[in-house]
Amino acid sequence: MNFENAATVRVGAQRPTHLLTPEGRFDFSDGDDAIALASALGLDLLEWQRWLVRWILAVDENGHPACRQVVLVVPRQNGKGAVLEAVELYWLIVAGIKTTIHTAHEADTAAGHQERLESLISEPLIDLPALRSYRSNGKERIRNLDERLLLQFRTRTKATKRGSSPQRVVLDEAQELQTEHLAALVPAMAAQSMDVSSMPQLIFAGSAPLPRSVYLHDLLRRVQATKPDRTLLAMWAGSPDDDPTDVDVWYRTNPSLGVLISEDYVRETEFLTLSADDFAAERLGVPQGGDSVGDGPISVERWKALTDGESMATDESASIGLDAPLDRRSACFSIAGVRTDRLRHGAIRYWVPPHRLSELVSIAQALSTGHGVPIHLPPKSPALAWRQSLVDAGVDAREVKAADFGEAQQVIEQAVEDGTFRHRGQPEMVTAVTGLASRVSGDTSPWSRRSSSSNVAPLFALAAAVAGSTSTSSRSAYEDHEPMFV
Repeated sequence: MNFENAATVRVGAQRPTHLLTPEGRFDFSDGDDAIALASALGLDLLEWQRWLVRWILAVDENGHPACRQVVLVVPRQNGKGAVLEAVELYWLIVAGIKTTIHTAHEADTAAGHQERLESLISEPLIDLPALRSYRSNGKERIRNLDERLLLQFRTRTKATKRGSSPQRVVLDEAQELQTEHLAALVPAMAAQSMDVSSMPQLIFAGSAPLPRSVYLHDLLRRVQATKPDRTLLAMWAGSPDDDPTDVDVWYRTNPSLGVLISEDYVRETEFLTLSADDFAAERLGVPQGGDSVGDGPISVERWKALTDGESMATDESASIGLDAPLDRRSACFSIAGVRTDRLRHGAIRYWVPPHRLSELVSIAQALSTGHGVPIHLPPKSPALAWRQSLVDAGVDAREVKAADFGEAQQVIEQAVEDGTFRHRGQPEMVTAVTGLASRVSGDTSPWSRRSSSSNVAPLFALAAAVAGSTSTSSRSAYEDHEPMFV
Protein backbone atom coordinates (compact mmCIF):
# COMPACT_ATOMS: atom_id res chain seq x y z
CA MET A 1 0.00 0.00 0.00
CA ASN A 2 1.44 3.37 -0.98
CA PHE A 3 0.70 6.26 1.31
CA GLU A 4 0.99 9.94 0.62
CA ASN A 5 3.33 10.88 3.46
CA ALA A 6 3.27 14.17 5.32
CA ALA A 7 6.40 16.15 4.57
CA THR A 8 6.79 17.70 8.03
CA VAL A 9 5.26 17.61 11.47
CA ARG A 10 1.67 18.69 11.00
CA VAL A 11 -1.42 19.53 13.02
CA GLY A 12 -4.95 18.62 12.02
CA ALA A 13 -7.42 21.07 10.51
CA GLN A 14 -8.38 23.68 13.08
CA ARG A 15 -11.75 24.39 11.49
CA PRO A 16 -14.55 21.90 10.81
CA THR A 17 -15.20 20.43 7.40
CA HIS A 18 -18.91 21.20 7.96
CA LEU A 19 -19.72 24.45 9.74
CA LEU A 20 -22.96 26.29 10.44
CA THR A 21 -22.87 29.35 12.71
CA PRO A 22 -25.57 31.72 13.99
CA GLU A 23 -24.78 34.64 11.73
CA GLY A 24 -25.10 38.12 13.24
CA ARG A 25 -25.50 36.88 16.80
CA PHE A 26 -21.88 36.68 17.97
CA ASP A 27 -21.71 40.00 19.85
CA PHE A 28 -19.67 38.81 22.81
CA SER A 29 -18.26 35.58 24.24
CA ASP A 30 -17.33 34.38 27.69
CA GLY A 31 -15.05 31.87 26.00
CA ASP A 32 -11.79 33.62 26.85
CA ASP A 33 -12.70 33.61 30.55
CA ALA A 34 -13.50 29.91 30.33
CA ILE A 35 -10.20 29.24 28.56
CA ALA A 36 -8.30 31.17 31.23
CA LEU A 37 -10.09 29.26 34.02
CA ALA A 38 -9.33 25.92 32.38
CA SER A 39 -5.67 26.88 31.98
CA ALA A 40 -5.44 27.92 35.64
CA LEU A 41 -6.80 24.48 36.59
CA GLY A 42 -4.21 22.71 34.42
CA LEU A 43 -6.37 22.14 31.35
CA ASP A 44 -4.62 23.69 28.36
CA LEU A 45 -6.73 23.69 25.23
CA LEU A 46 -5.61 23.40 21.64
CA GLU A 47 -6.41 26.15 19.17
CA TRP A 48 -9.47 24.36 17.68
CA GLN A 49 -10.78 23.63 21.16
CA ARG A 50 -10.44 27.28 22.18
CA TRP A 51 -12.23 28.35 19.00
CA LEU A 52 -15.09 26.00 19.83
CA VAL A 53 -15.33 27.12 23.47
CA ARG A 54 -15.65 30.75 22.31
CA TRP A 55 -18.54 29.80 20.03
CA ILE A 56 -20.34 27.72 22.67
CA LEU A 57 -20.13 30.58 25.17
CA ALA A 58 -21.00 33.33 22.68
CA VAL A 59 -23.92 35.58 23.66
CA ASP A 60 -26.17 37.90 21.68
CA GLU A 61 -27.13 41.51 22.32
CA ASN A 62 -29.66 40.39 24.97
CA GLY A 63 -27.22 38.25 26.89
CA HIS A 64 -28.76 35.02 25.58
CA PRO A 65 -26.58 32.14 24.33
CA ALA A 66 -25.95 32.83 20.64
CA CYS A 67 -26.00 29.07 20.10
CA ARG A 68 -29.11 27.58 21.68
CA GLN A 69 -28.13 24.21 20.21
CA VAL A 70 -24.58 23.02 19.58
CA VAL A 71 -23.89 19.92 17.47
CA LEU A 72 -20.26 18.80 17.75
CA VAL A 73 -19.15 15.76 15.74
CA VAL A 74 -15.47 14.81 15.69
CA PRO A 75 -13.60 11.47 15.38
CA ARG A 76 -12.68 9.71 18.60
CA GLN A 77 -9.76 10.69 20.83
CA ASN A 78 -9.39 14.18 19.37
CA GLY A 79 -10.23 15.89 22.66
CA LYS A 80 -13.90 16.80 22.54
CA GLY A 81 -14.12 15.88 26.24
CA ALA A 82 -11.73 18.72 27.13
CA VAL A 83 -14.05 21.20 25.38
CA LEU A 84 -16.99 19.99 27.46
CA GLU A 85 -14.92 20.07 30.66
CA ALA A 86 -13.84 23.67 30.09
CA VAL A 87 -17.39 24.80 29.36
CA GLU A 88 -18.96 22.92 32.27
CA LEU A 89 -16.40 24.21 34.78
CA TYR A 90 -17.09 27.75 33.63
CA TRP A 91 -20.84 27.26 34.03
CA LEU A 92 -20.37 25.88 37.54
CA ILE A 93 -17.62 28.14 38.92
CA VAL A 94 -18.06 31.48 37.14
CA ALA A 95 -21.39 31.72 35.32
CA GLY A 96 -23.54 30.55 38.21
CA ILE A 97 -25.63 28.13 36.16
CA LYS A 98 -27.92 26.47 38.69
CA THR A 99 -28.29 23.05 37.09
CA THR A 100 -26.26 21.41 34.35
CA ILE A 101 -26.89 17.80 33.35
CA HIS A 102 -24.17 15.83 31.55
CA THR A 103 -25.46 12.58 30.08
CA ALA A 104 -23.61 9.70 28.45
CA HIS A 105 -24.73 6.40 26.97
CA GLU A 106 -22.64 4.27 29.32
CA ALA A 107 -22.18 4.65 33.09
CA ASP A 108 -18.40 4.28 32.71
CA THR A 109 -18.26 7.23 30.32
CA ALA A 110 -20.21 9.50 32.67
CA ALA A 111 -18.07 8.38 35.61
CA GLY A 112 -14.85 9.00 33.67
CA HIS A 113 -15.96 12.54 32.83
CA GLN A 114 -16.70 13.22 36.49
CA GLU A 115 -13.30 11.83 37.49
CA ARG A 116 -11.48 14.15 35.08
CA LEU A 117 -13.34 17.16 36.45
CA GLU A 118 -12.57 16.03 40.00
CA SER A 119 -8.87 15.91 39.20
CA LEU A 120 -8.97 19.46 37.84
CA ILE A 121 -10.60 20.95 40.94
CA SER A 122 -8.89 18.78 43.57
CA GLU A 123 -5.66 20.82 43.74
CA PRO A 124 -6.45 24.15 42.07
CA LEU A 125 -3.76 26.74 41.47
CA ILE A 126 -6.32 29.49 42.09
CA ASP A 127 -8.93 30.18 44.74
CA LEU A 128 -12.19 28.42 43.98
CA PRO A 129 -15.58 28.42 45.67
CA ALA A 130 -16.25 25.46 47.93
CA LEU A 131 -16.84 22.47 45.63
CA ARG A 132 -17.61 18.88 46.51
CA SER A 133 -17.98 15.82 44.30
CA TYR A 134 -20.52 13.16 45.25
CA ARG A 135 -20.73 9.56 44.07
CA SER A 136 -23.91 7.73 44.92
CA ASN A 137 -26.03 5.48 42.76
CA GLY A 138 -28.08 7.73 40.52
CA LYS A 139 -27.00 11.00 42.17
CA GLU A 140 -23.46 11.59 40.86
CA ARG A 141 -22.74 15.32 40.94
CA ILE A 142 -20.34 18.14 41.70
CA ARG A 143 -21.87 20.82 43.87
CA ASN A 144 -21.00 24.42 44.64
CA LEU A 145 -21.70 24.49 48.38
CA ASP A 146 -21.99 28.28 48.63
CA GLU A 147 -24.60 28.87 45.94
CA ARG A 148 -25.97 25.34 45.61
CA LEU A 149 -25.10 25.04 41.96
CA LEU A 150 -25.15 21.54 40.51
CA LEU A 151 -23.32 19.72 37.75
CA GLN A 152 -25.03 16.33 37.49
CA PHE A 153 -23.81 13.21 35.69
CA ARG A 154 -26.34 10.69 34.41
CA THR A 155 -26.51 7.71 32.13
CA ARG A 156 -29.05 8.02 29.33
CA THR A 157 -31.69 5.86 31.09
CA LYS A 158 -31.56 7.91 34.29
CA ALA A 159 -31.55 11.15 32.31
CA THR A 160 -34.98 10.30 30.90
CA LYS A 161 -36.54 10.43 34.36
CA ARG A 162 -38.40 13.55 35.39
CA GLY A 163 -36.77 15.90 37.86
CA SER A 164 -35.27 19.36 38.05
CA SER A 165 -35.43 21.94 35.29
CA PRO A 166 -31.86 22.18 33.95
CA GLN A 167 -30.43 25.30 32.33
CA ARG A 168 -27.77 23.37 30.42
CA VAL A 169 -27.83 19.83 29.04
CA VAL A 170 -24.85 18.06 27.46
CA LEU A 171 -25.65 14.91 25.48
CA ASP A 172 -22.31 13.13 25.13
CA GLU A 173 -21.91 10.05 22.89
CA ALA A 174 -24.59 11.55 20.65
CA GLN A 175 -24.09 8.75 18.12
CA GLU A 176 -25.91 6.47 20.60
CA LEU A 177 -28.88 8.79 21.20
CA GLN A 178 -32.44 7.57 20.82
CA THR A 179 -35.50 9.76 20.48
CA GLU A 180 -36.90 8.82 23.88
CA HIS A 181 -33.70 10.00 25.59
CA LEU A 182 -34.77 13.59 24.93
CA ALA A 183 -38.43 13.12 25.84
CA ALA A 184 -37.99 14.25 29.46
CA LEU A 185 -34.89 16.44 29.26
CA VAL A 186 -35.84 18.85 26.50
CA PRO A 187 -39.33 19.75 27.84
CA ALA A 188 -37.78 20.11 31.33
CA MET A 189 -35.66 22.99 30.02
CA ALA A 190 -38.75 24.93 28.88
CA ALA A 191 -39.21 26.55 32.30
CA GLN A 192 -35.92 28.41 31.75
CA SER A 193 -36.73 29.71 28.27
CA MET A 194 -38.28 33.02 29.41
CA ASP A 195 -35.49 33.93 31.84
CA VAL A 196 -32.66 35.99 30.31
CA SER A 197 -30.21 34.96 33.00
CA SER A 198 -30.89 31.24 32.58
CA MET A 199 -31.76 30.81 28.89
CA PRO A 200 -31.33 27.06 28.21
CA GLN A 201 -28.62 25.59 26.01
CA LEU A 202 -28.38 22.07 24.57
CA ILE A 203 -25.13 20.45 23.39
CA PHE A 204 -24.87 17.28 21.30
CA ALA A 205 -21.35 15.85 21.21
CA GLY A 206 -20.22 12.62 19.62
CA SER A 207 -18.37 10.86 16.84
CA ALA A 208 -19.58 10.09 13.32
CA PRO A 209 -23.06 8.56 13.16
CA LEU A 210 -23.19 4.79 12.70
CA PRO A 211 -25.87 2.69 10.95
CA ARG A 212 -27.76 2.49 14.26
CA SER A 213 -27.48 6.25 14.92
CA VAL A 214 -30.99 7.01 13.69
CA TYR A 215 -31.47 10.12 15.82
CA LEU A 216 -28.10 11.71 15.00
CA HIS A 217 -28.51 11.05 11.27
CA ASP A 218 -31.90 12.74 11.38
CA LEU A 219 -30.63 15.66 13.48
CA LEU A 220 -27.78 16.36 11.07
CA ARG A 221 -30.12 16.21 8.10
CA ARG A 222 -32.56 18.64 9.71
CA VAL A 223 -29.87 21.09 10.81
CA GLN A 224 -28.19 21.13 7.40
CA ALA A 225 -31.52 21.46 5.59
CA THR A 226 -33.16 24.16 7.72
CA LYS A 227 -30.06 26.06 8.98
CA PRO A 228 -31.74 27.26 12.21
CA ASP A 229 -30.65 30.73 13.38
CA ARG A 230 -29.40 29.75 16.82
CA THR A 231 -27.61 26.49 16.08
CA LEU A 232 -23.89 25.83 15.83
CA LEU A 233 -22.85 22.79 13.80
CA ALA A 234 -19.16 21.91 13.94
CA MET A 235 -18.39 18.63 12.23
CA TRP A 236 -15.07 17.13 11.20
CA ALA A 237 -16.06 14.47 8.67
CA GLY A 238 -14.71 12.84 5.56
CA SER A 239 -16.60 11.73 2.49
CA PRO A 240 -17.20 8.16 1.28
CA ASP A 241 -15.28 9.20 -1.83
CA ASP A 242 -12.16 10.17 0.12
CA ASP A 243 -9.05 8.03 -0.30
CA PRO A 244 -8.46 6.43 3.12
CA THR A 245 -4.72 6.16 2.40
CA ASP A 246 -4.40 9.92 1.82
CA VAL A 247 -2.72 11.46 4.87
CA ASP A 248 -4.17 14.84 3.94
CA VAL A 249 -7.62 13.35 4.55
CA TRP A 250 -6.49 12.15 7.97
CA TYR A 251 -5.38 15.65 8.96
CA ARG A 252 -8.42 17.32 7.48
CA THR A 253 -10.78 15.19 9.56
CA ASN A 254 -8.81 15.00 12.84
CA PRO A 255 -8.07 18.40 14.43
CA SER A 256 -5.73 16.87 17.03
CA LEU A 257 -3.76 14.62 14.68
CA GLY A 258 -0.07 15.27 15.20
CA VAL A 259 -0.69 16.47 18.78
CA LEU A 260 -2.95 14.05 20.66
CA ILE A 261 -2.97 11.33 18.00
CA SER A 262 0.15 9.91 16.39
CA GLU A 263 0.21 9.74 12.62
CA ASP A 264 2.39 6.64 12.86
CA TYR A 265 -0.18 4.93 15.09
CA VAL A 266 -2.95 5.67 12.59
CA ARG A 267 -0.82 4.29 9.74
CA GLU A 268 0.77 1.29 11.43
CA THR A 269 -2.06 0.14 13.71
CA GLU A 270 -5.50 1.58 13.00
CA PHE A 271 -5.35 1.39 9.22
CA LEU A 272 -3.99 -2.16 9.29
CA THR A 273 -6.24 -3.62 11.98
CA LEU A 274 -9.61 -1.92 11.54
CA SER A 275 -12.06 -2.87 8.82
CA ALA A 276 -12.52 -0.35 6.02
CA ASP A 277 -15.90 0.74 7.40
CA ASP A 278 -14.62 1.05 10.98
CA PHE A 279 -11.58 3.06 9.89
CA ALA A 280 -13.78 5.36 7.83
CA ALA A 281 -16.18 5.91 10.75
CA GLU A 282 -13.83 6.03 13.71
CA ARG A 283 -10.84 7.85 12.24
CA LEU A 284 -12.09 9.70 9.17
CA GLY A 285 -15.50 10.60 10.58
CA VAL A 286 -17.40 9.33 7.54
CA PRO A 287 -21.09 8.93 8.50
CA GLN A 288 -22.17 5.33 8.12
CA GLY A 289 -25.54 4.17 6.83
CA GLY A 290 -27.29 7.53 6.56
CA ASP A 291 -29.60 6.53 3.72
CA SER A 292 -29.89 2.88 4.61
CA VAL A 293 -30.26 3.25 8.37
CA GLY A 294 -32.60 0.67 9.77
CA ASP A 295 -32.20 -1.99 7.12
CA GLY A 296 -31.82 -4.61 9.81
CA PRO A 297 -34.37 -7.38 10.33
CA ILE A 298 -36.93 -5.43 8.26
CA SER A 299 -35.99 -3.26 5.28
CA VAL A 300 -37.22 0.30 5.79
CA GLU A 301 -37.76 0.89 2.09
CA ARG A 302 -39.63 -2.42 1.75
CA TRP A 303 -41.77 -1.53 4.77
CA LYS A 304 -42.65 1.92 3.38
CA ALA A 305 -43.62 0.38 0.04
CA LEU A 306 -46.29 -1.74 1.78
CA THR A 307 -48.21 1.24 3.21
CA ASP A 308 -51.96 1.03 2.61
CA GLY A 309 -54.21 3.17 4.76
CA GLU A 310 -57.45 2.27 3.01
CA SER A 311 -58.17 -1.44 3.51
CA MET A 312 -57.57 -2.85 6.98
CA ALA A 313 -58.09 -6.12 8.82
CA THR A 314 -61.81 -6.66 9.29
CA ASP A 315 -62.29 -10.34 10.14
CA GLU A 316 -62.32 -12.43 13.28
CA SER A 317 -58.54 -12.93 13.21
CA ALA A 318 -57.91 -9.60 14.96
CA SER A 319 -55.52 -9.81 17.89
CA ILE A 320 -54.05 -7.14 20.19
CA GLY A 321 -50.58 -6.85 21.75
CA LEU A 322 -49.23 -4.48 24.41
CA ASP A 323 -45.62 -3.43 24.92
CA ALA A 324 -43.59 -0.56 26.39
CA PRO A 325 -40.01 0.74 26.13
CA LEU A 326 -37.54 -0.09 28.89
CA ASP A 327 -38.25 3.12 30.82
CA ARG A 328 -42.04 2.52 30.62
CA ARG A 329 -42.65 6.22 29.94
CA SER A 330 -45.15 5.30 27.25
CA ALA A 331 -46.97 2.20 26.05
CA CYS A 332 -48.37 0.93 22.78
CA PHE A 333 -51.26 -1.33 21.84
CA SER A 334 -50.81 -2.85 18.35
CA ILE A 335 -53.36 -4.84 16.38
CA ALA A 336 -52.75 -7.64 13.90
CA GLY A 337 -55.17 -9.37 11.60
CA VAL A 338 -55.94 -10.56 8.09
CA ARG A 339 -57.76 -8.49 5.48
CA THR A 340 -60.53 -9.72 3.22
CA ASP A 341 -57.94 -10.09 0.46
CA ARG A 342 -56.00 -12.46 2.81
CA LEU A 343 -53.08 -10.08 3.23
CA ARG A 344 -51.73 -9.68 6.75
CA HIS A 345 -52.28 -6.28 8.31
CA GLY A 346 -50.71 -4.63 11.36
CA ALA A 347 -51.08 -1.22 12.95
CA ILE A 348 -50.81 0.76 16.15
CA ARG A 349 -54.24 0.55 17.77
CA TYR A 350 -53.60 2.99 20.61
CA TRP A 351 -50.51 4.92 21.70
CA VAL A 352 -50.43 5.79 25.41
CA PRO A 353 -48.28 8.91 25.98
CA PRO A 354 -46.60 9.64 29.35
CA HIS A 355 -49.38 11.87 30.67
CA ARG A 356 -52.01 9.16 30.08
CA LEU A 357 -50.25 6.13 31.57
CA SER A 358 -52.62 6.28 34.53
CA GLU A 359 -55.38 5.38 32.05
CA LEU A 360 -53.59 2.34 30.60
CA VAL A 361 -55.73 -0.21 32.44
CA SER A 362 -59.01 1.42 31.40
CA ILE A 363 -57.78 1.68 27.81
CA ALA A 364 -56.88 -2.02 27.86
CA GLN A 365 -60.34 -2.83 29.22
CA ALA A 366 -62.03 -0.91 26.40
CA LEU A 367 -59.86 -2.50 23.71
CA SER A 368 -60.21 -6.05 25.06
CA THR A 369 -63.97 -5.72 25.48
CA GLY A 370 -64.50 -3.86 22.22
CA HIS A 371 -62.60 -6.37 20.11
CA GLY A 372 -63.53 -9.39 22.22
CA VAL A 373 -59.91 -10.56 22.51
CA PRO A 374 -57.23 -10.94 25.21
CA ILE A 375 -54.31 -8.53 25.51
CA HIS A 376 -51.05 -10.28 24.61
CA LEU A 377 -47.69 -9.18 26.01
CA PRO A 378 -44.21 -10.16 24.75
CA PRO A 379 -42.15 -12.40 27.03
CA LYS A 380 -40.25 -10.36 29.64
CA SER A 381 -41.88 -7.18 28.35
CA PRO A 382 -41.50 -4.01 30.45
CA ALA A 383 -45.29 -3.78 30.11
CA LEU A 384 -45.61 -6.81 32.40
CA ALA A 385 -45.35 -4.27 35.22
CA TRP A 386 -49.06 -3.56 34.52
CA ARG A 387 -50.14 -7.19 34.17
CA GLN A 388 -51.48 -7.67 37.70
CA SER A 389 -53.41 -4.41 37.51
CA LEU A 390 -54.90 -5.58 34.23
CA VAL A 391 -55.89 -8.93 35.70
CA ASP A 392 -57.38 -7.26 38.79
CA ALA A 393 -59.48 -5.11 36.45
CA GLY A 394 -60.80 -8.20 34.68
CA VAL A 395 -58.64 -7.92 31.56
CA ASP A 396 -57.45 -11.22 30.10
CA ALA A 397 -53.72 -10.35 29.89
CA ARG A 398 -51.48 -13.11 28.57
CA GLU A 399 -47.71 -13.30 28.26
CA VAL A 400 -46.96 -15.13 25.02
CA LYS A 401 -44.43 -17.93 24.98
CA ALA A 402 -40.89 -17.08 23.87
CA ALA A 403 -41.00 -19.65 21.06
CA ASP A 404 -44.30 -18.26 19.73
CA PHE A 405 -42.98 -14.70 19.98
CA GLY A 406 -39.85 -15.60 18.02
CA GLU A 407 -41.91 -17.34 15.37
CA ALA A 408 -44.19 -14.29 15.10
CA GLN A 409 -41.18 -12.09 14.37
CA GLN A 410 -40.19 -14.39 11.53
CA VAL A 411 -43.76 -14.38 10.21
CA ILE A 412 -43.77 -10.56 10.08
CA GLU A 413 -40.32 -10.40 8.46
CA GLN A 414 -41.27 -12.97 5.81
CA ALA A 415 -44.63 -11.33 5.08
CA VAL A 416 -42.86 -8.00 4.52
CA GLU A 417 -40.29 -9.66 2.29
CA ASP A 418 -42.98 -11.52 0.33
CA GLY A 419 -45.10 -8.40 -0.02
CA THR A 420 -48.05 -10.03 1.76
CA PHE A 421 -48.11 -7.52 4.63
CA ARG A 422 -49.84 -4.13 4.79
CA HIS A 423 -49.81 -1.32 7.37
CA ARG A 424 -51.05 2.24 7.79
CA GLY A 425 -47.69 4.03 7.55
CA GLN A 426 -47.95 5.39 11.10
CA PRO A 427 -44.79 7.40 11.94
CA GLU A 428 -44.19 5.64 15.28
CA MET A 429 -44.23 2.26 13.56
CA VAL A 430 -41.91 3.46 10.79
CA THR A 431 -39.53 4.76 13.47
CA ALA A 432 -39.63 1.38 15.19
CA VAL A 433 -38.78 -0.43 11.95
CA THR A 434 -36.00 2.07 11.22
CA GLY A 435 -34.24 1.50 14.54
CA LEU A 436 -34.94 -2.22 14.92
CA ALA A 437 -31.92 -4.45 15.56
CA SER A 438 -31.53 -8.18 16.09
CA ARG A 439 -29.10 -10.45 17.89
CA VAL A 440 -27.74 -13.91 17.14
CA SER A 441 -29.26 -16.74 19.18
CA GLY A 442 -28.36 -20.18 17.93
CA ASP A 443 -29.70 -20.51 14.39
CA THR A 444 -32.10 -17.57 14.70
CA SER A 445 -31.82 -13.79 14.91
CA PRO A 446 -34.50 -12.57 17.35
CA TRP A 447 -35.22 -8.86 17.70
CA SER A 448 -33.22 -7.05 20.36
CA ARG A 449 -34.89 -4.36 22.42
CA ARG A 450 -31.63 -3.12 23.97
CA SER A 451 -29.65 -3.03 20.72
CA SER A 452 -32.36 -1.17 18.81
CA SER A 453 -31.87 2.57 18.35
CA SER A 454 -35.51 3.62 18.57
CA ASN A 455 -38.64 2.86 20.56
CA VAL A 456 -39.55 -0.57 19.17
CA ALA A 457 -42.58 -1.12 21.42
CA PRO A 458 -45.02 -0.84 18.45
CA LEU A 459 -43.26 -3.72 16.66
CA PHE A 460 -42.89 -5.85 19.78
CA ALA A 461 -46.60 -5.32 20.53
CA LEU A 462 -47.39 -6.28 16.92
CA ALA A 463 -45.35 -9.50 17.21
CA ALA A 464 -47.15 -10.33 20.48
CA ALA A 465 -50.46 -9.81 18.68
CA VAL A 466 -49.38 -12.12 15.85
CA ALA A 467 -48.20 -14.71 18.38
CA GLY A 468 -51.60 -14.59 20.05
CA SER A 469 -53.61 -14.56 16.82
CA THR A 470 -55.16 -17.96 17.46
CA SER A 471 -57.66 -16.09 19.63
CA THR A 472 -60.84 -15.27 17.75
CA SER A 473 -63.21 -12.34 17.75
CA SER A 474 -66.56 -11.63 16.16
CA ARG A 475 -65.86 -7.91 16.06
CA SER A 476 -64.34 -5.92 13.22
CA ALA A 477 -60.75 -4.93 13.84
CA TYR A 478 -61.49 -1.26 13.14
CA GLU A 479 -65.15 -0.80 14.00
CA ASP A 480 -66.13 2.63 15.14
CA HIS A 481 -65.87 2.03 18.88
CA GLU A 482 -63.67 3.70 21.46
CA PRO A 483 -60.85 4.08 22.12
CA MET A 484 -59.48 4.95 18.72
CA PHE A 485 -55.83 5.44 17.84
CA VAL A 486 -54.19 8.68 18.92
